[in-house]
Amino acid sequence: QLCPQAAGLLIFLLAASCRLDGLWGPPSKSPPIVTWDEVHFGTFLNRYLNQTFFFDVHPPLGKIVLAATAFVSGYGSDCTSGESSTSNFDQSSAACTLFDFASPGVLLPKDNRGDAIIRTRLILSLFGSVAPVILFYAVRRAVSTEGGYDSNFAALMSATAVACDTGFAVLSRYIILDGI
Repeated sequence: QLCPQAAGLLIFLLAASCRLDGLWGPPSKSPPIVTWDEVHFGTFLNRYLNQTFFFDVHPPLGKIVLAATAFVSGYGSDCTSGESSTSNFDQSSAACTLFDFASPGVLLPKDNRGDAIIRTRLILSLFGSVAPVILFYAVRRAVSTEGGYDSNFAALMSATAVACDTGFAVLSRYIILDGI
């Protein structure tokens, strides 16, 4: 008989190993560059941390979670409340020193800001590692209500598939909303 708590922990460890591999490693394995949508979400991060007004058609909760994660990891820690920029697009009058997510392929800075961006990616990867565990318990619960099926096997197979899926692993490694 499979202990659900042990299975959940093993799935988390498997998912975390797939997502964290090379994240903080040598540049040849995970180059320290801005990637596709990080340009947009990095700009949103900067605007939230600067307390700069901007208009976006999408609900703000996910971007607020990204900004909080970045702040906890040390990115934008020199931003202070009350010293915000009033311009929508002018980052030159910003109240704190943030990295300009200008375009894909730009190298991350080799200072505390770059390290904080990598730490933000690390925290988001851990968020993404929890998703297969949630799936495990959801499938286990859903299948256990049907008669005659082994809910542990179905839950373990579905969670393992999501934990090892390349698409989910890649999406949870970057500062974008898809992984959380």
